[in-house]
Amino acid sequence: MKTKAMLCVVAISALAGCEGMGVVKAAGCGANCGIEVVVTATATDCQITKPGKNDEYRIADGAVTDIKWTLTAPQGYDFAEPDGIWFPSPPSSTFFRKIAPNRQQFIYEDKNDRPVAKGTHVYHIKVEKGAITCKLDPTVVNE
Repeated sequence: MKTKAMLCVVAISALAGCEGMGVVKAAGCGANCGIEVVVTATATDCQITKPGKNDEYRIADGAVTDIKWTLTAPQGYDFAEPDGIWFPSPPSSTFFRKIAPNRQQFIYEDKNDRPVAKGTHVYHIKVEKGAITCKLDPTVVNE
C-alpha cells in the first residue's frame, strides 16, 4: 500500500512540474485578452520566447473578444508590416478581424459567437529588425 501511495505522489509531482516547463499553458481570456510577445536577441539572431510554441489561449464559447498582442523586445525590433500577427485564411476572413495594427501592438477581434469559429486556430507571429526576422506559430482555441 505504501508503494502505491508513493507512486501516486511521484506521478502528481511530475505532472505539476510540467506546468512550469511551458509544455502547454491554457490561458482563459474574457472580453479582452492580452498576450505579451517577448523577443530575445543577439547581434545576428532573434527568438520569440513568449508565448511558447505550445501555449494556447482559450476564448470562452459565445464570446466576442479583443485579443491584443504587445511586443516586448530589444530596441529596433518591431512587428513585421503588414503581417506581424496574422491568421491564415480561412479563418481570418470569417471571424478574426484585424482592428488596430501597429509596429508594437496588434489587436484582432475574435468573433467566437458563431459555430464555425469553434476549434483550434494556428496564428503567426513575425518580428523583425532590418534583415533579422523571428517567427512563431502558437494557437488560439475557441471553445
